[in-house]
Amino acid sequence: MNFLFVALLSSGLAVEPALPDAETVFAIPDPLRIELHRVVPARASDENKLRNLVDFVFGDAGLDLSYDTSTTRTVAETYRDRAGNCVSVTLLFVALAREVGLQAQPQEFEQILTWQLHESVLYSVGHVNTRVRTSRSLYVVDIDGSPKLARNEPEPISDERLLAHFYGNRGAELMLAGRHAEADSHLRAALALQPDFVPAWNNLGVLRMRESDIDAAIAAFHSAHDIAKQNISTLLNLIALHGRSGNTREQSKWQRRLERVRRNDPFYHYLLALEAEQHQDYTGAGEHFRRAIRLREGEHLFHFGLARAAYHNGQLEEAARALARAHTLSAGAQRNLYQAKLESLSH
Repeated sequence: MNFLFVALLSSGLAVEPALPDAETVFAIPDPLRIELHRVVPARASDENKLRNLVDFVFGDAGLDLSYDTSTTRTVAETYRDRAGNCVSVTLLFVALAREVGLQAQPQEFEQILTWQLHESVLYSVGHVNTRVRTSRSLYVVDIDGSPKLARNEPEPISDERLLAHFYGNRGAELMLAGRHAEADSHLRAALALQPDFVPAWNNLGVLRMRESDIDAAIAAFHSAHDIAKQNISTLLNLIALHGRSGNTREQSKWQRRLERVRRNDPFYHYLLALEAEQHQDYTGAGEHFRRAIRLREGEHLFHFGLARAAYHNGQLEEAARALARAHTLSAGAQRNLYQAKLESLSH
């Protein structure tokens, strides 16, 4: 089966019907504004404002927001439902932080190493969160606290870019719900804000394929490819498109390009290593973990994977070296985990 790769920051289908403008997306409802100013004093220091705001948004006594990927919401909808995905929560937190005088800016990961399968569509998942600068430090606020293996360090983005994520996400959700006209309007709104927004071009191509408009789909995927020639989702979409249309020459051409990209992609080798590990092929897993490390040495999860493979192969010295490197590269709870494993190896 050929999958179409859709760039999506959530995976649900329940969506609101209208195309809201930017003011509506960011608007803080009056009841929320009143609650906010009651719990975040205007004369507090930036540090205390941020601490109170985090408690208000995520704490049991406040909004107690839950992480929910069923739909992409505006600020008002997130407040109404007390839930949101990363886009929704980032919209809300940025708006509230600025309302109380904090310097808040959205930031994005181009792609985290997560694929989600839903109704024969495989999603490439990105991520956004909020950075807040106070007089003392720079903080990151994220509803999803799980470790992330990302292709890039998070980059600060404009409000327009965050809004493009909102429209692009809803466009994908609407497409999967079969509401093609509304999906088209949302995707085009995203591209009007950010003409170089590869996820929206990819999603527009998938939409055109679903409508059997092959020429328009090719044009959309080529627009995405012109912007980011190493984007694996685009290459996979072009392979699937030409496979479905029976153009084996073009399909083979794009397949060759994909293989060239993958050879130098540490994440691809990491996925192959995990697959080998699942099949208890620890020799093969070790080879791919080493390849991933050569391509991207500073990722602690690659070294931890190599430590596991080496341990299962009885290569205890290599396992200890790899685990020590993973420990050096990590921080926080993950570092403590590696420390405990190092101590157990030494006994």
